[in-house]
Amino acid sequence: VVDMLCGLQEDVLSEQVDVLVEFLLHPDADVCKASSEVLASVKAGALDIHGDLLLEALDYQRTEDAKIAIIVAMKQLSACELARILPQLVAKIEDLSTPDGVLAATMETIESLESSLLARQAPILTKILYERSSELVMLPALSLLSDLPSNFLTTEVATGIAMKLGDGNVDVQLRALRALKRCPTESLAAGILASLLACVHSGQDERVQARAIELFGQVPISQLEPAHVAA
Repeated sequence: VVDMLCGLQEDVLSEQVDVLVEFLLHPDADVCKASSEVLASVKAGALDIHGDLLLEALDYQRTEDAKIAIIVAMKQLSACELARILPQLVAKIEDLSTPDGVLAATMETIESLESSLLARQAPILTKILYERSSELVMLPALSLLSDLPSNFLTTEVATGIAMKLGDGNVDVQLRALRALKRCPTESLAAGILASLLACVHSGQDERVQARAIELFGQVPISQLEPAHVAA
């Protein structure tokens, strides 16, 4: 029955929000997932009065698919309501037991918030870079970091980002280089320059090499060593 609702227009679905959200606490995860997928099609802001129920359902459901579907539905919350529940979502991001898929979906959902609201999460996002290795998690984490105000991209944050340059995945490397380009010059310490140098010498993807060389152009001459110039 829930699946049959998927084809309806968003204004019609929005009138049924109060009924649909109750299914998020259904003991059958498939029912919750189906209901969440329908709620992901309602009008923006239609779910705002149910923000706490969405969080409750996120804790109640046990399967990864159901949790991801709930988080995707959260994209229909207004920016104001999403900002209100941000602390609870950040707690999910910090929790090491959170599955990679749920973590990635959470980061993609909060990506729509203003960068000033997310700026305080820079240390947490950097911690993820050290603790997780999945591309599924790395890409949204690096995207969030690259969108933060540059004054929050400290040397510690830049070092965590530069660590991902050693990742064999080209998409992760390119995303890391994009984030490093946003870092203030003073955050590009010697260890980061060594990682950039490794990218230049790697002989792998030309896009990675080109962006690494571009970043050297941001570094003050006083910080460049003969090995950097030779590269």
